[in-house]
Amino acid sequence: MRGRRPFNTYPAEVLPAHRQRLELILHTPALQAHSTLRYAQWRRVIADHVATARGVDPTALEPLLIGRVSLALAVTAYDQWLDHPDSDLLALLDASLVALRAHIDG
Repeated sequence: MRGRRPFNTYPAEVLPAHRQRLELILHTPALQAHSTLRYAQWRRVIADHVATARGVDPTALEPLLIGRVSLALAVTAYDQWLDHPDSDLLALLDASLVALRAHIDG
């Protein structure tokens, strides 16, 4: 789509501010509490998408599970990104998904 950038990609010059923002969100109790509300919305979007794709109710087990696991993958990748400043966020997001697939297939 014109004018849109791929999800979770940022120009190099904004990465320090993005890192600082995520550090605050993921490690400040008051912001974590607020994020819980955003996370519920985020999981709902994923569950709705999965439900539509699978032709099931969004409140069925599978869409809800995939929404929660997707959020866990993203938050874990962000935690690693914050802990390792030279790491690549997109690579960590991909590695999280690969690790889950390996676990499931294993």
